[in-house]
Amino acid sequence: MSESQLTYKDGFTVSRLGISYSLQKSQTHFAVKKIPDAPRAVLAGASVYPENFEDLFFENKDSPDFIELYSIHENCLEEAMGVLRNHCKDILWVSHVYYCPEDPKGLLIPTDSIYVEFTNKTSDQEIDSILERHGLKIFQVDKEDPNLLTATLTSESRANPIKIANALLENEFIEVVEPDFLSELELAPYRPENSLFSKQWHLENTGGDRMTLGA
Repeated sequence: MSESQLTYKDGFTVSRLGISYSLQKSQTHFAVKKIPDAPRAVLAGASVYPENFEDLFFENKDSPDFIELYSIHENCLEEAMGVLRNHCKDILWVSHVYYCPEDPKGLLIPTDSIYVEFTNKTSDQEIDSILERHGLKIFQVDKEDPNLLTATLTSESRANPIKIANALLENEFIEVVEPDFLSELELAPYRPENSLFSKQWHLENTGGDRMTLGA
């Protein structure tokens, strides 16, 4: 990793209307992307490993694209996420969610979408190869610049969206990576400049040319 890239401890911010807000990992919530027809996959895993799921609770919120939000005792968060990643076949990925100290009740929940900007020197074949390597498929390409695109996770993806975004940032052919989030923050309305994401949060670093997220 180059010195210009950030780790989570160096800072992770979102920008709204020119104002930056620092984000932190929630210690009591996590998100799950399930396969279709697996409505309570997390609870099924919890019944097998009850000691890792103290105070597990399904948050009764809208669940687009089979992404669900759960709360859990803070001492069990990492262990529970690990169990689900390794032992639950009904789950495609498990991810941390984030919050802003200015709005601790609001959460940012990862989705399956990732915005990627490739360098001008990247060929179509190289783009296809990079996306395939991470189990991604193209959802939308910028009409004016084919090196700017939105990709989505598929059943071939082997990690959650944040981990994939981190891995993409390591690639020399990629300049910008921005994971998409479901937003529950109640701060000032965000109006992104990127036409590919009508509701996207823009993630920016706080000390370098690139951003690396914790997951």
